[in-house]
Amino acid sequence: MSARSGFVELGVVTEGLRAAPIVSETYWGYVVRPPEAYLERAAVIEIVSTFAGVLMFFAAYGHWLLPGTDLSLSVIPVKLVSTLIFAAMGAALIWTGRQGMVQELHVDTKKEEIRLVQRNRHGEGRLIALFAFKEIASVVLKRSKSAFSPTRLSLRIARSGGFVDILPSDENELLPIRDRLIVDMSPRFRSDSTSRRLPKSPAAA
Repeated sequence: MSARSGFVELGVVTEGLRAAPIVSETYWGYVVRPPEAYLERAAVIEIVSTFAGVLMFFAAYGHWLLPGTDLSLSVIPVKLVSTLIFAAMGAALIWTGRQGMVQELHVDTKKEEIRLVQRNRHGEGRLIALFAFKEIASVVLKRSKSAFSPTRLSLRIARSGGFVDILPSDENELLPIRDRLIVDMSPRFRSDSTSRRLPKSPAAA
């Protein structure tokens, strides 16, 4: 089993994944985003998708208003079916444009969890998956068999044994992120970090 939500398998987008992902430090951990080139191309595709969806809606209802439109009983059922198909396609395209095509990785070392957030070009995000550190069996790199697709950083879920793809990029750029994730999720490293943050008790002072 493999999940790939949030990524677009288009050459114009995957070309931008050869650059380094963006890592932003936060008070609770850090956020990893795809490279800037990917973000720009994803925004363009979102705009095109929304525009195409609007055109589909016009097509769905416009053919009822054309001069000389045949509204006989034998033609109306066909027109109704075509209207539903075009409307459904338009809604799907607009929904895709609004939801966004960029998947962010939020590593929360305070709550000891990983969140996958899908964000659109307006900065609006929605949570699409959440995994506690203890649910993750390993962090691996899945190398693509195609020269046109990037390597993917993936989580192997202990309960199901399936993989969840969390970040596509060049393998050399993903290696330090993978190593940092392994360290952050290691119980030994987490306990050491917690012990350093704890204040001294009055008795110890």
